[in-house]
Amino acid sequence: MSLAQLKRRCETLAATLSTARETPAPRVSSALDPRPWVITGVGASEGPARFYAARLAAMGRPARFASMTAVNRGLTRHPDAVLVVFSYALSPNARWALAERPHYAAAVAVTRAPTRVEADFPRVECVAIEGPDEGELLVRVEAPALMTLWALRATLRPDEAAALDALGEVCQRQFERAMAHFAALPPGALDQLALVTDRCPESLFSLRWKWLESVATLDPPVWDLLSVAHGPLQAMTDTSWRILAMLEAGDPLSAALQGCVRAAGARCDVFVSPWRGDASFFVYDAVMNAAMLTALGHRPRDLAHWPHQGLDLPLYGLKGAPDEEP
Repeated sequence: MSLAQLKRRCETLAATLSTARETPAPRVSSALDPRPWVITGVGASEGPARFYAARLAAMGRPARFASMTAVNRGLTRHPDAVLVVFSYALSPNARWALAERPHYAAAVAVTRAPTRVEADFPRVECVAIEGPDEGELLVRVEAPALMTLWALRATLRPDEAAALDALGEVCQRQFERAMAHFAALPPGALDQLALVTDRCPESLFSLRWKWLESVATLDPPVWDLLSVAHGPLQAMTDTSWRILAMLEAGDPLSAALQGCVRAAGARCDVFVSPWRGDASFFVYDAVMNAAMLTALGHRPRDLAHWPHQGLDLPLYGLKGAPDEEP
């Protein structure tokens, strides 16, 4: 049942993104622009937070990602900084981060639960993300994609606008092609996986987390294309490795990458985005959804009743320092 539900979400994600694309993107107050930014998220919200931090930094803004633990333990406090907390469903750990608001010049919550933020943290600005509740399954598909879409639209450059116009159509086509590609592979072909990109590896963190929470093998590394020759290639000592190379169209390094990987006895599948820039994330996300569904088809797993369910509460349930918890 849970796998059928997950499959439906993957199949309709392109339409979900298209609908979100048609609604106005909430804006963060422009008065905050000159300040340094501390951006955090945890679990499925960490990838969008890292994506947003990388986007702002690429624009020349003083922005950085900080782990939720660092923020919640007060290690990133700065009276002139803006704290941004990504949390789709407003987890207890995210509430702890928002309670750090007095130690910053301003704070912003990117969340599906703005009314709860406004009620409990009235001095926190809200970016409301419209989307479904995915809480009944361990792995999230729509939530990280919708938050990442907001992060892209909030920092959109003029040359990226055309990509958003075709977002749903391109992502659906890529998902269907990737499903057909992976269906032709033998069982176990995705057991030893790594991702390679010619984009910022930080921007693909969500894809690692999706795999960790669904297929339940260790999350695959994301390597910069040139870094493959500086350690990863030398670690491919058996033929079980499969590289998913996520590249821009016409990347001149693609042939060299494939030659190195195949010479090492590993497999290399190249997936090309038609766009330059960070909109490519959604093409690669569609590929990863197809890979995830294929792997789960060979090795089914109940994502509604996962191992160690409830045993995470001593950490997951923290909404304040342990010695302050009621």
